[in-house]
Amino acid sequence: EEIPVNNVQITNNKIHTEAKKYAYGLIINHAENALIENNTITTNTTYYAAGIQSTSITNSTYNKNTIQINGTELSYGIIVNGFLDYTTGQVNIVENNQIINNNININSNNAWAIEVYISEDNNIENNTITIIGQNTVGIGLGDSERSIVSHNTINITSNMEIPENNGDTITSYPAGIKICPTKLKVKAANNNTITYNNITVNAPKQVPAINSSTNSNKITENYLISP
Repeated sequence: EEIPVNNVQITNNKIHTEAKKYAYGLIINHAENALIENNTITTNTTYYAAGIQSTSITNSTYNKNTIQINGTELSYGIIVNGFLDYTTGQVNIVENNQIINNNININSNNAWAIEVYISEDNNIENNTITIIGQNTVGIGLGDSERSIVSHNTINITSNMEIPENNGDTITSYPAGIKICPTKLKVKAANNNTITYNNITVNAPKQVPAINSSTNSNKITENYLISP
């Protein structure tokens, strides 16, 4: 049994990682009331990179982090995810997290700047995201309910010269914001609020600035530019 760690603070660090295949800036799992703030993270690798990767996190804050990821096949700025325990069938949900005021820049074939899945009641606000790559997603919500995605500035460039990556929990077919079921389909992707975001998508063919798989998400007052 995993024992949650409470009240962890990871602040004001400069982190640089390089690897041939897998590179991570920070990994934090099974935590409550964590503060991850004012960190500068640079990651270089040729295959998989994650600036901040976290599983089973609740009531925590990711604030004012600067993340730069270069030259990878699969890249993630910030991942916050729950999980399905295949042995017991128990679903572990991440909830009540704040992902706010972060600056994320990624150069990668397949990229997700912020990915949150199997979750409830999270706020993703005031982040600045820039991605240049082949198939790129600014913010992905999978199997997520009652989250607020607001006042983010997202600029993605997707050249779409190679096939999207379908191995991820949320596929990399381009979108500024994507709200969808995951392959696990343990929760709905309903009752989220997407508002006051500024999204620019550059792609050689029609790509949605906001891609919602259901009509039960509230999507209003966004400024959108896409092919």
